[in-house]
Amino acid sequence: MSRFAGLFTFLCLVIPMLATAQEADSEIHPSPYLQKVAPSETAVALEVAARRFVAPDSTNCDIWLVGVIHVGTKQYYAELQNFLDSCDRVLFECVSDVDLPNDTQDSPVLRAKLRARNQTILAEETAFYAQKYKRFPSNYAAVEKHLIRSGRCIQARIFKQAQFDENNQKFPFIHTDSTLSFSDTVYTLATLPKVPNETNFQRELAKILELEFQLNRIRYDRPHFVHCDLSMPDLLRVAQEKQIDTASLLRVEKTLHASGFIMDIATGFFKMIPQAGLIMRYVMVEAIVASTGVMESEKDNSMMRLILTERNEAVLSRLQKETQGNIRNVAIFYGAAHMDGIESALMKRGYRPKESRWFKAFEADRAQSDLPEKTFKDIEKQVQDALKKQQKKK
Repeated sequence: MSRFAGLFTFLCLVIPMLATAQEADSEIHPSPYLQKVAPSETAVALEVAARRFVAPDSTNCDIWLVGVIHVGTKQYYAELQNFLDSCDRVLFECVSDVDLPNDTQDSPVLRAKLRARNQTILAEETAFYAQKYKRFPSNYAAVEKHLIRSGRCIQARIFKQAQFDENNQKFPFIHTDSTLSFSDTVYTLATLPKVPNETNFQRELAKILELEFQLNRIRYDRPHFVHCDLSMPDLLRVAQEKQIDTASLLRVEKTLHASGFIMDIATGFFKMIPQAGLIMRYVMVEAIVASTGVMESEKDNSMMRLILTERNEAVLSRLQKETQGNIRNVAIFYGAAHMDGIESALMKRGYRPKESRWFKAFEADRAQSDLPEKTFKDIEKQVQDALKKQQKKK
């Protein structure tokens, strides 16, 4: 079993990143959003719930809480996409590196900041395009297509929103052979920054698991998709207001955005383990569901409250606006870790669950492995023991 020691350690590190603590009110006990099922005697699968809530006033629109796990099969994300496309409005998560446009900003100072921020987004993404292809794009649409092809659908939507100034007028796209201009912002090819390392921890983890990464499969550029989340600057501001250690938050962000070296080592390591992807999927079905209880002990942690509660409030605060008019239903499309807290808040407002739908994220069949049955049992026990030890440390 020594050859699997690294596997156990790695899993204990990444499981919290895939499904962290589910935070709920102590007086309300939402049903789980993650469950393990057994499609056959030798297979296990992880399913994630979407749950419909009806308002106290039946004339109001329904709310769907659509939990998601960030790695899964193509079929999982295709089924999710079809479901989300059937909703009138989708409020989605994304902690961006920069403050995003906010239609409530109306003071001259904030409007000026909005203009400068949008120009920065446009200039930086266009500069990265030019650096990658050694030429300037011919228009905004070329940059958007590049972002979508690169699996950066959320950034493509941000880029599209940033094309408008504080008066909702589109910035002119002007370029010559060597100069690209956004109003008073000018970049030349000689001063373009280097393309940053776009390695994403979960994207690389998906490759190891032989699965797909959520941001590569879900199309966030749909007109009815609305970004509803905090930015990293927002989180830092809230952390400072609540006297939370911002250094630890920055370390998490830096680790997740600059993890290429770590993942290169991990990928090479797992290539040496026969059928590592299947083994990891099998173990993670059990471990992700089991880790909910382990991570529950973290819900009083100030950093966990920041990551979960404050971001939940960001999307809940938009509900009243997004449910007005002829909107029949709104989907809140967030990681499964957020669902208990959001559900508790909805039930306090009088909403009640009406139905649930389950989407299979991925499965693993040990019958497809050459390893003996006992090995899988030993692996399960090792992971469960590791999770128990982690819980005792809290």
